Amino acid sequence: MENDLIKTREDIISDDLWQTLMQNGFQSVIIIDRDENLRYLYFAEKFVKAGVDIKNCANLDELARAISGKLVVSDERGTFDREINYKTMADEILDHNEFARTVHFKAREGRRAFSIRVRNIPGSDGKLLFVIFDISAALDHDWMTDEYARSGFIVKAGELLKKLSLEEHYSLVYTNVHGFKAINEIFGEQSGDMAIFQMRDAIKETLRPVILARLESDHFAFICPDAVLSDENLNILCHREFVKDSKKYRFDMCLGIYPIIDRTVPVRIMIDRARLAEKTVKESSVRPWATFSNEIQITYMRERTFIADLSDSIKNGEFKVFYQPVVDARSREVVSAEALIRWQHHDIGMVSPGMFVPLFERSGQISSLDRFMIWHVMDFCMKRAEEGLPMVPCAMNLSRIDFYDTTLLSDIMSAVENAGKYRSLFRFEVTESAYAVMEKEAVAFLNKLRSMDVKIFLDDYGSGMSSLSTLESFDFDVVKLDMGFIRKIGISGKAESIIRSTIELAHSIGAKVVAEGVEDERQYLFLKGSGCDMIQGYYFYKPLTEDDFMGIL
Repeated sequence: MENDLIKTREDIISDDLWQTLMQNGFQSVIIIDRDENLRYLYFAEKFVKAGVDIKNCANLDELARAISGKLVVSDERGTFDREINYKTMADEILDHNEFARTVHFKAREGRRAFSIRVRNIPGSDGKLLFVIFDISAALDHDWMTDEYARSGFIVKAGELLKKLSLEEHYSLVYTNVHGFKAINEIFGEQSGDMAIFQMRDAIKETLRPVILARLESDHFAFICPDAVLSDENLNILCHREFVKDSKKYRFDMCLGIYPIIDRTVPVRIMIDRARLAEKTVKESSVRPWATFSNEIQITYMRERTFIADLSDSIKNGEFKVFYQPVVDARSREVVSAEALIRWQHHDIGMVSPGMFVPLFERSGQISSLDRFMIWHVMDFCMKRAEEGLPMVPCAMNLSRIDFYDTTLLSDIMSAVENAGKYRSLFRFEVTESAYAVMEKEAVAFLNKLRSMDVKIFLDDYGSGMSSLSTLESFDFDVVKLDMGFIRKIGISGKAESIIRSTIELAHSIGAKVVAEGVEDERQYLFLKGSGCDMIQGYYFYKPLTEDDFMGIL
């Protein structure tokens, strides 16, 4: 094959044509024999101008040293020096049929990416074909839209910001489509690609970016003048509609905007900050864009701190279990309690559950906290019962994330089984939204708990898209009315009618009802008169420390 290749080079293709082919594709084509001697079929002139003197590079070791010293970026030289040798390349070719590495060379316009590919020349007694070609364009540009990809955008946007007039103000914008997957599901994958092209074109037409990139999927990033970021333009861009055949789908392109005040901030940091701003946009928001601020940064850093501190805070006893008593609506006696978690953070102080519980659910860490809480409550209940002290059943919350943790579910089941006659002291609350996405195994887990005298509560009923099928598909022992309805007692006749109907419905299927968030006498009397079984809320008791709860008992 070597002879055929040389014949093609020297006898068939003219020198000018060969140079053209090489310059537009390969940067170097070299034959290496077993003794590491080289035969140059082509070597890029720009490499020679950069200082690689191939006249003094007769073997692979000399060429590798010259390329490393004159072209390779400093942080990759060590790897390059170790791996560009005949033995390493030949061994890898033996195992994988090819030796392939990506390396970055220094260039006037910055670093560029090159691919080194080496293969055997069949029938040549161990000779290798060593090829270098420029892959910068492929890495820097998105294959589908032909806009910049992330790597290319970061480099080119940084260079561009140095050239833009300081008198003009610019922002970096990050996009995210809420519900983009629905386009693929409704119209098919090709339609999803069409929607991406439409989004690209809409960005160009509406905000006239000076540089645009598709980072991934439906996520674009671009820099544009602040002058075009008017509410009118943003509304036009954000509220989108995809139409195909007789189907129509409306969706929001949500934006995070990072005002570029300091142009020395790395572009990747600008992207991260614009993305943080976008995350604060709520779905179905009338204003689906948000601008980065110090408050957003502070919130983000605080959340990172919470995530980092979770494990140590559990070990160090910073999490405390509180108990909110639940009373019988008629006798007003304490008949049960809900266990609630509080965090006395070592630096911040008392942290509201509303700040850390949703965060740990999003990060997938909530099960660690739930495990701590469940074990603590179980031990507390059993210890009092074993000592003959007054005790009422305590309800513990299970997150939807918990049902994906098979180890946690297995451990809970073992603990309940080992509790023997004290099992009836345990109750578990499951939100309606969590139940809606449960797999069969999770439902079987709840059914097994019920078979062991553990009551299961449907929590926050009425807080979202409440469905009668939820009540029909599982025999919940208790339905908890969401406090959102309770607050409308005395204000909304409709809400009151729904409450009465829900209580009657629950009773008709054998479930009892707890109203949570009861804060005044009018609410209490209405609920009592409507047949509500139990009351939870500040009207009777706020969440209590363990010591105060024992005092109540």
